[in-house]
This record gives sequence, structure tokens and C-alpha cells, in this order.
Amino acid sequence: MKRLIVFALVVGLILVFPVAAMAKTTYSTVKTTVKTTPTPASSATPVANVDSFELFWPVVPGKTMGDTLYGLKIFKEKVRGFLIFGIPQKANYKVTLATKRVVEAEKLITDGKTDLANQTLDAFDADIVAGSDLWATAKSDGNAPVAIEDDLRKELQNLEVFLRWYSPKNQGETKVKIDTTLPKVSQFIISL
Repeated sequence: MKRLIVFALVVGLILVFPVAAMAKTTYSTVKTTVKTTPTPASSATPVANVDSFELFWPVVPGKTMGDTLYGLKIFKEKVRGFLIFGIPQKANYKVTLATKRVVEAEKLITDGKTDLANQTLDAFDADIVAGSDLWATAKSDGNAPVAIEDDLRKELQNLEVFLRWYSPKNQGETKVKIDTTLPKVSQFIISL
């Protein structure tokens, strides 16, 4: 009986929290042009110190790959993603998930779990690609709200700063994965 109550409570919480994501928000489609010139990865000036906690607040790693309840976390994210309507909103959510994956990978690397960190970085790469594709579709449909574009730009620029700082601190497959995804993040910023 206790298990049934706990299960019902968990399912209820999972279904209650996505309600905010389903709230209808009206965004302006008036576009202001901001010219940004991304710095190529090879000529980027090193950043003295980057704190992912401050850069990505309020995103924290929470459960990471290999933890007992990580599957539940992923399930919750998939349900939430399913309940988000609108292509630009889904693109924004994919970038949010990508940010979560980067923070999780950082924690796994710190904990010495590089194999799991590399798998998490693969998920990060997939979320960046999916978000970029969704945003391209939204733009081609003429449905790219300025407010979402601004949110995407800010989050992607934070990811770019973090990855440029974090890449040299890693080696082997982890560094390769970061260096492979960094240009995708930069290209996504350019496409906004």
C-alpha cells in the first residue's frame, strides 16, 4: 500500500510540474537585429575562471547518469518535453536540457566517472543538434519569437563561454567531445 501511495505521489508531481511549461505565452514577433561576431575557437582568449554554478543558475546537476533515480529524471524530462507545444518552445527546452547535460558531465568528470561523462556529453551534443534543427524550422516557418531568441542567445553564449574554458581542462575522448560540440553551439548562435 505504501508503494502505491508513493508511486501515485511521484507520478502526480511529475505531471503537476510541467503545467508551467504548458502555460500560453504570447511573444512578440517583431525582430530587432543584433550583429554579433563569434570568435573562432582557435583565437578565443582564455577565460580566467568560470563557475558553472553562477553561469547556469538555477541549473544544478542533481541526479547524474549512473545514479539510481537518473532514469526517473530522464522520464520526467521526456514527459515535460512532450507537453511543450510550439516548435520554438521545444527548441528552447532542448537547449535547457543541453545545459543540464553539460553541468551533469562536469560533475561526473569531477567525480572521476569519465565514461559516464562522455555518454552525457553525447546526450548534450544530441540536444544541441535537435534544438538547432527545431529553431531552423521555426525560423523558416516565420515563427521565431524575439523573446525566445534572446533566451536562446543568452543560454548558448553561456554554454560557449563554459566550453571554451572547460575544454583545455580535459583530455582524451572527453576533450574531443567538447571540441566537437563547441562549433555546433557557435553555429547555433550565428543562426539566431
